[in-house]
Amino acid sequence: AILAGAIFGISMHPRPCPRRSGLKGQYSRGLPSRTPMRVGIVGASAGATARRFVAVLATIASHAASIQQPIWPGSQFLYPLAGNSTQDLTHIVDLDRLRLVACADNEPWAAFRQQLAEAQRVAEARGTPLGQDDRIVEAAEALLTWWDEVPQEYFRPHVDFFRKQLVGETSEAAPDGFCWPGYQAACFIRVVRLAWMEAAAAAAGQEQEAMRWGGHREVNAQYCASMFGMEAAMEYSTSTGWPFSVLDFEVHMTSCPDNSFTSRLARKLPVGVETYAQMLPHVLPQRLGGARGSTSSDQRGLQRSSSLGGSKAARWWPPHRRIVVASVDGGHCSLWLELATTLRAHFPDDVAVRLVTSKGAGECAEAMGSEPFEGIEVYTDQRYLDGNPILRSSDVFLCQWVSESTKLRAVYSKPVVAYVGFLLLNDPGVGHYHEWSEPLPQYWERFQTMLDCDVHRESAALPPLDGGPVCALVMENPPLAEVAYWQTGARLPGMSPLAIYVGARHSPEDALSDVLVVNRGRLARDGIFTQALNALRHPTYPHRFVDQARGMSFGAMAHYRAAVLQPWDQNLIMFHDLYAMELPLFLPDLAGLHHTAFVYFARFRKNVMFKGQPWSELRPGRGETPHPYSPYEVEFLEAREYWARFTEYHRTPHVGHFAGMPDLLAQVYRLDGNFVVARMRSYNWRCRRESRAFWSRVLGALARESSGAVPAGIQRARPRTPRPVLHFVSAFRRDLCWASGPMTAATCCTDEDSPCFDDFWSFQRCCVSSLALPRLDDAACSAVPANGASRGSVAGPWASPLEGPPWVQTAPSIEEPFVFLWDEKVGGTTFAHWL
Repeated sequence: AILAGAIFGISMHPRPCPRRSGLKGQYSRGLPSRTPMRVGIVGASAGATARRFVAVLATIASHAASIQQPIWPGSQFLYPLAGNSTQDLTHIVDLDRLRLVACADNEPWAAFRQQLAEAQRVAEARGTPLGQDDRIVEAAEALLTWWDEVPQEYFRPHVDFFRKQLVGETSEAAPDGFCWPGYQAACFIRVVRLAWMEAAAAAAGQEQEAMRWGGHREVNAQYCASMFGMEAAMEYSTSTGWPFSVLDFEVHMTSCPDNSFTSRLARKLPVGVETYAQMLPHVLPQRLGGARGSTSSDQRGLQRSSSLGGSKAARWWPPHRRIVVASVDGGHCSLWLELATTLRAHFPDDVAVRLVTSKGAGECAEAMGSEPFEGIEVYTDQRYLDGNPILRSSDVFLCQWVSESTKLRAVYSKPVVAYVGFLLLNDPGVGHYHEWSEPLPQYWERFQTMLDCDVHRESAALPPLDGGPVCALVMENPPLAEVAYWQTGARLPGMSPLAIYVGARHSPEDALSDVLVVNRGRLARDGIFTQALNALRHPTYPHRFVDQARGMSFGAMAHYRAAVLQPWDQNLIMFHDLYAMELPLFLPDLAGLHHTAFVYFARFRKNVMFKGQPWSELRPGRGETPHPYSPYEVEFLEAREYWARFTEYHRTPHVGHFAGMPDLLAQVYRLDGNFVVARMRSYNWRCRRESRAFWSRVLGALARESSGAVPAGIQRARPRTPRPVLHFVSAFRRDLCWASGPMTAATCCTDEDSPCFDDFWSFQRCCVSSLALPRLDDAACSAVPANGASRGSVAGPWASPLEGPPWVQTAPSIEEPFVFLWDEKVGGTTFAHWL
């Protein structure tokens, strides 16, 4: 009854992985041993169980008493960090709180913790598996024996009690002597013992026996990992000083349908591997070593664009006129602003910027504040593909999606820059995001169209293959460019955002003492993270952690001492926003990124709304790739570890990475703000110089199609030989109006105002056979006036833009050159826009 304890209310409970059988079935949690240990208690009386439990705990305590280096010596607490180093946290953390969550004053668990540390030391010195150590295995089993007989629901109040200890809601120890991180450590010892038994049986050629041990190992690992909760929200083991985490369990899992957790991709565990740290050398290719990222990554996109600049260039814009750049809102406010404000900052005398959106006024300003939009022309409630006069009077379009870029380029016949800040097939123009999304083959045609007009292509000295204007396809950062390279075989430049629009800069001298926690409730763990940090501070700790307020301006963020960001996706603009402020920044280390930066990816895969949506499909003809893992298989530990190293969270210099809450408290406490800010500022200026050189070359290359003077601040592109005849084949040569969705010609083509249509998929485009076309008077072109220009008796419907009869001539002239336009009959709108 004492051991059973009390059942408390549940506020955060474990999320179990699906198991192949019940815990009391074939794969019982109890561990059959190769030694005479009687660790299973099925069928034993409660009194006998309790007596054995107490006896074995006494044995554990006696073993621990012989260890020379206790984990918690006196009043000091030496907290283990990455790399097996330690630091004194005496005046940084609340030692009483830390000892409480670490069970330092719970004699049986503290004794087990000391014995475990000694077993790890011996195993490392001898090079033997920890699962082979009978003494530590027996100690772990003694602690697990009682808990094997209770249902999983019994643990829910213990998880909740551990949460209360973390956030400071209670200063009491668990009433029944339970230790949450200690239980996980004991559970892990059981898992590595089972893994060792599995490997031993396989080495002896006993395949059936190896499968049986493997089944035990799999279910125990899944069971214990699931107790960390949804998305491993209760993964605070690293903050207690206990030596194992949920990643160590995932090393021993080969399946788990719940995407909250990862599993091992390799079917067999490498020899000698028991933990996540031991797995790393087998995950990363030798060429990576300790370097950040892969040697195949073009870090800033400069390699592919280095040949774009030249000493001579075709003229583009008329003299003394600025380039008018229109940024077209594709749904992401920051990306809408990013490139527009970057070009304006780089070339203030040469580039005029306007923002065009289909949304109403104030939607992005409400989310980002009004300051980033000051001094910029903003046009709201615009239709993009309906002969928009704002777009027609612009020189260059900036877009966020491949499909959007190809449509605007085709409709307006103007240069376009696709600055893509998402995975390629996140494009709303492909699959079934909405009723007018197109089939995947059509998307790859659009992608090829962009490659064929891209100024970075190898044949950039020649005109685009379709005769249309040139374009630029640029990924928003090098990691996205690397993923695109894996998926398409096309090496695209990646230029990271500068986030100039934040308009705020951190000053250490004027900063508050508080630390900003970027907490938007996107992660399951966000609910207690800030509370736990504040509860773990020493009473004299000078800094308080504050959650980001809704609608907080960039200027307000910049006033804090530092910022803590637990990223919920692999690519967050918020990271660049904070770095642009030169605000000291702290993120989880690589191990911590596993269950933060990939959360949204996992949720997307589970969302039934996107079932059947194109996602990771390879571009036809991609070819070989240097990457050993797919970036779309990050439900596997190896792939997640590999691609986490490409993220800018890991690659960007002068960013702090913490292994747990005590580590974070120590780094914030010892932060030298002036030192860090100076280095962040230096790196930002380096990125600005590289960015300016890159975009100067791109804008110069876009000048190849037209006449006029290139502004002085823009680097000139190499000249190219003009073609005598230009033909511009539309990308919309197929009847795609009815390729997907419930609409049909029979239901939509009866009324020009039908709700079936939008500004691109229009009545004129989709219902060509239903149009009432006016009769043309061919005789109007037959008569020959006295001046020799054939204009007809009716004289045509148009007024002459020059002196004399226009449009119909016996021969072309410099004033009125002969132009023949051929429309591929996709509805007539393209022809009308050209006219």
